[in-house]
Amino acid sequence: MEIKYFRLIKTIAEEGSIANSSGKLFLTQSALSHQLKDLEEQLGFKVFHRTRNKWKLTEEGSELYKLGNGILESIDKSFQDIEHIRTGSTGTIKVSTECYSFYQGLPRFIQRMGVLYPEINVDLILEATHQPIPKILSNEIDIAIVTSKPHSDLLSSIAVCEDEIFVVMHKENKLN
Repeated sequence: MEIKYFRLIKTIAEEGSIANSSGKLFLTQSALSHQLKDLEEQLGFKVFHRTRNKWKLTEEGSELYKLGNGILESIDKSFQDIEHIRTGSTGTIKVSTECYSFYQGLPRFIQRMGVLYPEINVDLILEATHQPIPKILSNEIDIAIVTSKPHSDLLSSIAVCEDEIFVVMHKENKLN
């Protein structure tokens, strides 16, 4: 059964008649009548009980209406998902850091990502901690948080914070 028939059934059922449905489907009443007649001949049963001003689904038509709604919703959802993928507003970003101490700042990064891009998941890839730049170059991760700007034309970098680095030692240590 073609998708157009599910749209036809849905629109007539929701609009109540062919006259009300023709504008929504951009077809003439005559064309809709012919399509419905062809469908009913293919199926071997009537889809609608017809009265002068109101059309109601038959029992079989109600089942087709339910089936069609599920199919049409699934198609619409799939096209929305495809559009999200195409625009980059959905998916998964794999993140790692150059050193374990940077992981303390990641919850804030993940929280901000969740607010800005609710359809994007952030995966932490701990295995890439010791070699984040080679892992980016091999497409194993998408983002690395590192201490120095990488020297590669294949990569772009953005400064995200200016942390001071401290060495902590006992006052009595001979290096103090």
